[in-house]
Amino acid sequence: MRLRILTWTGVGLALAAGLATAAAVRTMSVQVRSGQVRAAPSFLGQVVGNVGYGDRLEVLSTQAPWMNVRLPDGRPGWIHESALSARRIV
Repeated sequence: MRLRILTWTGVGLALAAGLATAAAVRTMSVQVRSGQVRAAPSFLGQVVGNVGYGDRLEVLSTQAPWMNVRLPDGRPGWIHESALSARRIV
């Protein structure tokens, strides 16, 4: 009986951690007039999209000084951290 209680407790904790992670989606604003999102974390990477001042991007991961982001249309790519701001830009 005790094993079952611990198992359900573990499931509950894992579920709560997953929900907390999902709720903590990090978005950042583009702080440059125009920026290029690239296929690889390098200025030599192929350009996969362009973003403009104030656009909001979801940050998927980081590989300093590059950030793996999701474009508003859902495509992933990389942008240099200097082009983004944690502040919401209107």
